[in-house]
Amino acid sequence: MRTLSFRVTLMFLCLLLIPALHAQEQTVEMLNERDGQMMVFSKELVFLDVGESLLWRATDKTHSVMFLADGIPHGVETFRSPFNVDGRFLFKTPGVYVYKCLAHYGMGMIGVVVVGRDTHNLDKVKKLKLLPAPQRKLRNIIAQIEETLAAPSKKATTK
Repeated sequence: MRTLSFRVTLMFLCLLLIPALHAQEQTVEMLNERDGQMMVFSKELVFLDVGESLLWRATDKTHSVMFLADGIPHGVETFRSPFNVDGRFLFKTPGVYVYKCLAHYGMGMIGVVVVGRDTHNLDKVKKLKLLPAPQRKLRNIIAQIEETLAAPSKKATTK
């Protein structure tokens, strides 16, 4: 009986640890220019699995990353990186996360992370009231999310 109990416990621990072993990290660069656009993230939309992290690399200076308080799933604490410093966040809660560069938000420097292909808070994100440039960009990103999730299931990273 002790052997069976040990095996069940070991199997349970393995099931818990296997996802952590496969957890990955993606990188988004904070840039002054990309493809003729000024003050942008290298990827505007990133899809992650629960338990994956995202590194925002301060490739160019004067950038930071900060979650929009009303643009993240309920219960998630806000995140903010210092200026000119890489930021890293481990995504434990499924949902849609909207972030911005504090210095260049008015120029439309925003991005979105979708965790676990879960869009339970997308309607809340659609109702965000932003400045004109980030509002236009957010509408485009939301259209990309809806288009991607309407397609056959696959892990995606878009521009």
